[in-house]
Amino acid sequence: MRKAGTRPLPGGRSPRALARGSQRPWIMAGAVGLTIAASAWWMASRARRAITAVDPLAGLRVSEAHDRGIALARSGDPLGAVPYLRRVVALRPDSWNGHTNLAGALGNAAQQARVHLGRTEIATRSSVERVELMRETLRETEAAEGLVPAAADRATVLFERGRALQTWGFPIEALVFFRIAYTAAPERGEIAESLRLAQQALASGQGSE
Repeated sequence: MRKAGTRPLPGGRSPRALARGSQRPWIMAGAVGLTIAASAWWMASRARRAITAVDPLAGLRVSEAHDRGIALARSGDPLGAVPYLRRVVALRPDSWNGHTNLAGALGNAAQQARVHLGRTEIATRSSVERVELMRETLRETEAAEGLVPAAADRATVLFERGRALQTWGFPIEALVFFRIAYTAAPERGEIAESLRLAQQALASGQGSE
């Protein structure tokens, strides 16, 4: 029996029933929205946990990271050595030797080549990558120079700065560092040879191109 004051609409539905029915799509849309938001939060949480757990070097001690990095660098893979030597610097930021080793690996990685389809190519591929590697090389050599305690060790740091500048395309600045390094450690054959070659290149005009 119908209450007084209500009139059925065509099809037999009252205004009150129609109003209740019109609310259902909004309720369903809200539930779907909450489900999507919860799913997005869950996926983001998993992604954050995965990123945190991905770092394979997080548990390495200084000695382990150093040994693996040096081994890779000596085997001809300086690019592979870089993450390990960065780990050393992160754990021992006061180590001039750590900064120097990282600088050497970075500088060599910027020039690292490989044979691909019969051609020798830069392994890092991107010139932007190479530029950033060289910039980081210079930063690490500067950091090492500020930490080095002895004159003989300072020659190593200055030599690395010279090599980085030479690779970067600053032969005159590189020659300056080679000369200072040679003055500090004239017995070092690699420094003497780099100085000789740099002087020869500049004298012939090759280094100024």
